[in-house]
Amino acid sequence: MAARGKVSDARAGVRQRKWLIKSAAARWSHPRGAIHAGAIHAGAIHAGAIHAGAIHAGAIHAGAIHAGAIHAGAIHAGASEIHLIALECEKTDFFSPLWLLPVVL
Repeated sequence: MAARGKVSDARAGVRQRKWLIKSAAARWSHPRGAIHAGAIHAGAIHAGAIHAGAIHAGAIHAGAIHAGAIHAGAIHAGASEIHLIALECEKTDFFSPLWLLPVVL
């Protein structure tokens, strides 16, 4: 009986770890500008233009881009190109090496 209890306890531990991993992934992929697994989360690009939320530049830390994701004046409705986008990190002192990022939509 003791052996059975240990096996079920081990399985419960595995289930708990899986739940923790899933909940952490859910937090990081939440559509409030967070980027998950080095890609742009759903809702970051909208209707052929960059939507306020996130830009993929390798990986951008959650909430690190100033003014809702793109510096003021960088998005124009219906524009096919955005030449220079200044990415400014507000919550850290880190400045992306791609702070002048040419983006062609």
